[in-house]
Amino acid sequence: MKRFALVGILTLLISIVLIFMQDLSADYTYTRNSFHLDMKELKDSGRMSASEILTLTLYISRGELTGTSFEGKTYLQILRDAKAFEKHNHQNKLRS
Repeated sequence: MKRFALVGILTLLISIVLIFMQDLSADYTYTRNSFHLDMKELKDSGRMSASEILTLTLYISRGELTGTSFEGKTYLQILRDAKAFEKHNHQNKLRS
């Protein structure tokens, strides 16, 4: 009985996360001109945490300095790339 309840709760949580991810990716596409306003709106709406916004901002700033273009990508795509980049760097530091 407890196992079925746990499976139901996990299914519900996964569904909520997927809906959130689809909503975020569908609504917000990066443009250099609207970046700051988009970050404010994402934070104010609670769609992104302060730490996610910081991660995203640092990654985009780093990319701008190296000539990486983010135009046309969703913030969700960029955030995934940023987290993968952080994870890769963290793993390399551990190996050093």
